[in-house]
Amino acid sequence: MKKGIVVLMVMLSVTAFAQKGEKHRRGDMQQMTTAQMATLKTKKMTLALDLTKDQQAKIQALNLENAEHFKTKMEARKARRNNGERDKPSADDRFERKNQQLDRMIAQQEKMKKILSEKQYERWEKMAHRQAKHRKGKRDYRNARR
Repeated sequence: MKKGIVVLMVMLSVTAFAQKGEKHRRGDMQQMTTAQMATLKTKKMTLALDLTKDQQAKIQALNLENAEHFKTKMEARKARRNNGERDKPSADDRFERKNQQLDRMIAQQEKMKKILSEKQYERWEKMAHRQAKHRKGKRDYRNARR
């Protein structure tokens, strides 16, 4: 009986510690200002791409614009959720949203081409592709768990 209780306590403590380590990055991002998000992203890119001061300033402005767009989208999504709107968007809405997203991505890519050198741009493309692939994997994992 004592052994069973000890084993049960050990299992419960291991389970509790395993679940504590899981953090949601999106929650961290919600607490940051747009300037903070842009600064962190710019510094990460500076380390990865070896950016000059001029490039850093241009990318900082671009990241700030993207962070503001992200924040407004997140707040709009939160407002819709609080209003009880759980309906799935229509096919036209999904098309329009995806079309706007792709337009923003094309514009982002053109701006980055102007700012970065050829070698830096190639590295940036690889980084962006890896990040997109990682996000898709997370999304697939979350959908499989539901």
